[in-house]
Amino acid sequence: AEDGIRDIGVTGVQTCALPISLAIVAVAAFGALVVAMRRTDPPSLHLGILRHADGSGALLALALASAANLLFFTTLLLQYLLQMTPFQTALAMIPVQVAATAGGFAGGWLAAHLGVLRTGVATLALTAVASLGVMAVDADSAPWVIVAMASVYAFAGLTSAAPLTQRVMDLTPGHQAGVGSAFRTGAAAIGAAVGGVIVATIAFGTFQGAFASGLEGRDFTTTRADEIARDVRESASLTGLNPRQLGIPRREIRHVERADAPVLEDAEVTAYRAVGICSAIANAQIGRAHV
Repeated sequence: AEDGIRDIGVTGVQTCALPISLAIVAVAAFGALVVAMRRTDPPSLHLGILRHADGSGALLALALASAANLLFFTTLLLQYLLQMTPFQTALAMIPVQVAATAGGFAGGWLAAHLGVLRTGVATLALTAVASLGVMAVDADSAPWVIVAMASVYAFAGLTSAAPLTQRVMDLTPGHQAGVGSAFRTGAAAIGAAVGGVIVATIAFGTFQGAFASGLEGRDFTTTRADEIARDVRESASLTGLNPRQLGIPRREIRHVERADAPVLEDAEVTAYRAVGICSAIANAQIGRAHV
């Protein structure tokens, strides 16, 4: 028993040591890069925009706007809830991409005619409202309902991208336009990466909780329901479940596949709604703070 505990402890330390080591290396490399770029003549890295309150605020707004990406979770919903293939999902998302493109053009036109600040606040509010369209989606929704909701969200979201970007560029000196563009891209990428992890954790945690709650009272203990919810969450689809890999009885897997499919579908919709609420809160807070 002592050997087993010791092995578990060593494994846990090794598991934690790797990401910590990688994080330390990444921070050190980033610091070295910053120092090197600052010491070039002329400096190739200008941090002036970060010292400006409006500049750092605009970059934070871009990061938050990229954090809750409802469109990514829409593709997951189409595949898991409606059992679409990746190719069918790509076709279904064409109207969404068209709406996003139209939103990008509309954002530029509105910013030029109404001003960056007014356009940004209005379109961020519209994006927040559009995000709540997830509440109209349920397990019985037709594909066009999901696509229509996502299209409205995509149009509003990309409309707000233009004034956010323009705000960053307005705060950047003309001869440093490349620096401003780089900061804008970096802020969006960091927001998508870090925020994506947070939102995904919320989404999948909500799914697991809703699914386990739905299975309670259906010949499952709470612990077993949690295990099945976790295993279903981590699998590609119900049809791809391998009981030997998951470590739960085949009888329970078959029961989930047949009798409790509605529970699974409701849990998927609940998780999708959680992402929409996260997106609505993020966009509302950005608009409230100012562009």
